[in-house]
Amino acid sequence: MIGKSYVLLFLLQGVATEEWTMTTAARKAISGSCVVLPCTFDFPSHPYKAVQGAWFKYWYYWKYAVVYSKDPNYGMPTFVGRTGIIGDLEQKDCSLKINNLRPEDSDNYYFYVDVEGFDVYTFKEPAHLKVLDVPDRPEMLLPRDLREGTSAYIICKALHTCPDNPPKLTWSELPSSSVSDTTESEGEIFTVLTFNPSHIHHHQTVRCTCEYPQTNHRVFNSVTLSVKYAPRNLSITSPHMIQDSSINIIEGNSAVLICSVESFPASNLMWRHLNVTMNRTSSNNELWLEIPRITSRETGDYQCVAENEHGAVESSITVTVQYAPRNLVITSPVVIEDSSIDITEGNSVVITCSVDSFPASNLMWRHLNVTMNRTSSDNELRLEIPHVTYRETGDYQCVAENEHGVENSFVTINVQYTPQEITVSTSAASGGIREGNNVTLTCSSESVPSISHYTWFRIEGNASTQLNTNSWILSFTPVTRGDDAGFYCTATNPLGNSSSNTTHLNVEYGPELSQESECAWRADGIACICVASSNPPGDLTWHLPHANLSGNQTRGGFVSQQLRAGHLVMSSLFLMGHQDEEELMASCSVRNPHGATMFKVHLWVKGRDSNKWKVGLGMTGIMLNVFLAGILIFLYVRKRKTATEETASKTNEIELTYSQLSVKHQGSENTVVTDLQITTRDTTREGETSGPQEVFGGGVGGDAGHQYRIKDLLQANINFLKLPSGDETVQRDKDTDYAQIRL
Repeated sequence: MIGKSYVLLFLLQGVATEEWTMTTAARKAISGSCVVLPCTFDFPSHPYKAVQGAWFKYWYYWKYAVVYSKDPNYGMPTFVGRTGIIGDLEQKDCSLKINNLRPEDSDNYYFYVDVEGFDVYTFKEPAHLKVLDVPDRPEMLLPRDLREGTSAYIICKALHTCPDNPPKLTWSELPSSSVSDTTESEGEIFTVLTFNPSHIHHHQTVRCTCEYPQTNHRVFNSVTLSVKYAPRNLSITSPHMIQDSSINIIEGNSAVLICSVESFPASNLMWRHLNVTMNRTSSNNELWLEIPRITSRETGDYQCVAENEHGAVESSITVTVQYAPRNLVITSPVVIEDSSIDITEGNSVVITCSVDSFPASNLMWRHLNVTMNRTSSDNELRLEIPHVTYRETGDYQCVAENEHGVENSFVTINVQYTPQEITVSTSAASGGIREGNNVTLTCSSESVPSISHYTWFRIEGNASTQLNTNSWILSFTPVTRGDDAGFYCTATNPLGNSSSNTTHLNVEYGPELSQESECAWRADGIACICVASSNPPGDLTWHLPHANLSGNQTRGGFVSQQLRAGHLVMSSLFLMGHQDEEELMASCSVRNPHGATMFKVHLWVKGRDSNKWKVGLGMTGIMLNVFLAGILIFLYVRKRKTATEETASKTNEIELTYSQLSVKHQGSENTVVTDLQITTRDTTREGETSGPQEVFGGGVGGDAGHQYRIKDLLQANINFLKLPSGDETVQRDKDTDYAQIRL
């Protein structure tokens, strides 16, 4: 199509000319193939009969015919049969074709025209031919600037001089491309590859191959595409493990981030963190960011921005710095001051422990070395105590731990509560409380706020008496048997008060005989009573010439009955029947761990009717039982009295002797004389003695502070023997030191 247009233009020009003109073009051809030398001519307008033409070449200024249209025999032998004018001379087309080209065919060729009936003319413009042994590589033409998104093409053209055997042009594969049909023009053949350039075409090689079937020659050419495109496929890598666009680095280690991108031309790269530029590079598709010693402050997102003249792209990575727990904080809705919380018992309290760490810490609350609660992989832990009691007072420690370390802190909860755990302790030795020693009772308690004052109470029976003291101690200097009672204390603070349990002071002392231990002479015998007070109660024994009696026993003419009531031990001895001895001595001894005491009596018995003594034997045993039972009942129903005397100082080896005792019996020859002696010894404290006690301190059964007179007991049970009038009774005279038996 291009060739035809060219010829038509030439003809139009020829019509207008009045000169001899010719147009041709140089050609390259391949040895063994053919070639067509294009040729058109024109001449001045003139009538003519026919047009003849011939091609020849100069040989040293000689014309050698290559082809002669009228007579082929005029042609050069080497061209005979290989050449011919294929153009229509009448149409002024003088194109020459040469077959089976040889290298020596390379030369300049001239055209001669004979216009019959007008003129003959040889054109001076030659048609140049160059015969090639090997064809040239195809020529590839493409735009200088390939841009992504802008359509582009590549032209591949090759030598083509032989219309009978055109070469074959093929393209290598190129994604998203199309190839046009082959087109011939001006001794060349060409094809066009059309595509939309993109980043996938950048740096790809496109090849065009040309095959010449007549000569078996095959040649090719190629180009590498440079497609300009905006940055894409930006990636961030690191020597550290990357997962979900994040990396974990232990604090103190170095961190390396590598940003790479695809773009043409190369991009300007930049690293940013917290909107601050870290580093940058120009015209480079890779940029490193190195942090030599990373800290938790470097935690966060890092953006890499890539930009060139065609666009920009960015991506980010999260850098998480792993570090041990720190900045542990304890908070509470209640005011915390100096790591301490003050709260009233019964209220609720909530304390929250929070910590800064990565990975998240395992948290634990501890109190008194006991774990209260815990959580795993969480940087916050609440501890709630719904109803605070005084037992919750103390330090609460929060411990945070992860794989990199441990952190802890504490808060002190001060519970304000009424006094608790009220106890009374005694300063006495382990051996017990001994009368005469110093004893201290101490009241102890747990209390916040502190105790403002203490109150002491003494319990006697069902009555409680407040003592006049506000001290936390109660002292007895010294302690006496009158202090044998129950005591408790009450502790008071601004929130209330609480009381202790009752502590009983069990005051121990050695045996003491009553001065009123006496003997009575009755019609059927002599009755003696021995009464002693001691704590612990003592062991009482009657000592006779031939036997010792204790408890309830009968031996010979003697009957012994014994009774214990609280701190008192009482025993009676009844003497019946005739005794062989003219003089009879009996004694009563009482002993406990703290000492011993003894009551002695001397009896002279003469001329008594033995039958009378025997008659009273059975009755006497019954009456003695009644007597002792009466005393026991009296001890529990007797109105108690407040102690009026302190225990007298004891002296060693005090002996009370009733001497010059006489018995007056009107109308009888029988005589009984008693000589009473009371001896007390403290076996636990040598060198100290105890005097006689007319009044016994310390009530029966532990009722301290009460006293009982033996005579009162006898009078309360005056009928215990139901003796007839006229019996003899030993009595003490108010004005003398002797006792007498009156008939």
